[in-house]
Amino acid sequence: MVQTTIFTATYNRSHSISQTISSVLKQSNRDFEYWILDDGSTDETEHRVRPFLVDARVKYFKLGHHGQAETLNWGLEHCRSEYVGFVDSDDELLPDHVSTLVGVLNADPSLDFVLGSFIVVSPEKKQVLRVADYFHPKKTIPVSKIECVLGILFGKRRRFLDAGGFVGDFLDIRLFDVMKKKGFKWKKVLSPTYRYFFGRFDDSLSLELTGQRGSSKQIEKRTL
Repeated sequence: MVQTTIFTATYNRSHSISQTISSVLKQSNRDFEYWILDDGSTDETEHRVRPFLVDARVKYFKLGHHGQAETLNWGLEHCRSEYVGFVDSDDELLPDHVSTLVGVLNADPSLDFVLGSFIVVSPEKKQVLRVADYFHPKKTIPVSKIECVLGILFGKRRRFLDAGGFVGDFLDIRLFDVMKKKGFKWKKVLSPTYRYFFGRFDDSLSLELTGQRGSSKQIEKRTL
């Protein structure tokens, strides 16, 4: 049994999924499996994924359309690895993502999870993008100051389940908040290992939910 499973929950991201998969498979630590959880895509996602299945680490699951939270919870419940990590299907892992975060957990078995760091990539390079502050909804903060995005959560699978798994649209920061409040032991990793593409596509779920499709300046991205 492998020690780590990386999950990508995806819905109609055929135009970016190949780059995401490639970034996962370029990890310096190769001791992991990679589960692509297709949340009922109707585009060319499966066609884009097929060539990568020659790598035994890659597993593709075509599921019904239930949303990102339920799709990720299905993965947590069905895999058997000790550690789990995540990458959105329009983001990328830097080459030492798995190696760095697994290394921190292995060095201190008392840790329940680690929170990595990310690099923001935005098409609007000349503007300081701001998003709603999860803890103070009437305020905004720079994207670079977001406390948690899904791809930098990494830890013991059992503890993610103990915290109740993912719920709702702002599933990553909510779960991170729950795990802290439950007293889980964690550590912040300051070296960036995740490339976070903010506002990469105009059809992100968050833009639809807030009625701001076409503008990526005021809300937090929640694409699959």
